[in-house]
Amino acid sequence: MKSYMMKTVVVGVLIGAGVFFGIDLATSGIQRVHGTYENGRHVPVPAVKQLTAQQQAAAAVTETKPGPDPKAMKADATVTSAEEVTFINRLVIKLGEALQWAAKQAIRAVVSVFESMIH
Repeated sequence: MKSYMMKTVVVGVLIGAGVFFGIDLATSGIQRVHGTYENGRHVPVPAVKQLTAQQQAAAAVTETKPGPDPKAMKADATVTSAEEVTFINRLVIKLGEALQWAAKQAIRAVVSVFESMIH
């Protein structure tokens, strides 16, 4: 009897933690898309300004800096390029979307379990 109660408590705590984690993920995802509410007022997400091809080329020229002196660089030092940074950003965004999807599915599963208990 004790082991059954302990298992029930552990499962209940895990389900509760999963629900709260899912709500937190969903809230942060909604805020990222729609903005937040501060003092009862909606604060929209600032729009991303789209640059023309000419503006992008001008920005790329101004952002380029001379590379480090190869003689001064150590053999074990690594340099992160812009492609790697954007790849990492895309990877993290996809991971976040996957976690949000998993949380949404977990919430649906928990809701369906409780719904089946009620009906």
